[in-house]
Amino acid sequence: MVDNLLGKYMFLFIGLLVASTIAEGILWLSWSKRYFSKGIVIYRKEVESNNKVNSISKDDLIKNIKIINFTFKQTDNNTIFFREKLFIFKLSPVWELVNYIPIMRGMLKLDTNNKYIVTGFLNYDILTILVIFPILSIYTSLLTDANELLFFFFLLMILFIAILAFTYYVLQLPKYNKIARYLENKNL
Repeated sequence: MVDNLLGKYMFLFIGLLVASTIAEGILWLSWSKRYFSKGIVIYRKEVESNNKVNSISKDDLIKNIKIINFTFKQTDNNTIFFREKLFIFKLSPVWELVNYIPIMRGMLKLDTNNKYIVTGFLNYDILTILVIFPILSIYTSLLTDANELLFFFFLLMILFIAILAFTYYVLQLPKYNKIARYLENKNL
């Protein structure tokens, strides 16, 4: 009974994860304005501009911040979307061959108060993993006659996923901070 129920829930989880990953991939590759400008904010940095700025430039960012695996898309004079590149074809240094799953996508906006705002939104496939897997795991282990070992296994999996997501966040954080630091230094 438990194995059958567990199998059904894991099939449901994998189906939801695949569906959210495909949907997110389409939005990600098409540079959807709604996708890149809305979502769960997990990074936000505001930088005051000392000078009156009328627009921000994608070319200026690319030229000056040099984040190798980022790509940018300017949507208007005041907004630039950015994300990790899908593939990195650089063979040296070796550590660049190892990629990770980005957990956020970004937006740089110049608001009406002459302030730069760098925002990182949580990717939906990561949200699926962080929310649905723990719910299905706890539900399966608590509402069935599963033993304590299975429940402990699920708790360890949830902890592992949380640590992995935090690690990926820490890997992306310096890149977002680099954009904010560039904007701060530009204003000096």
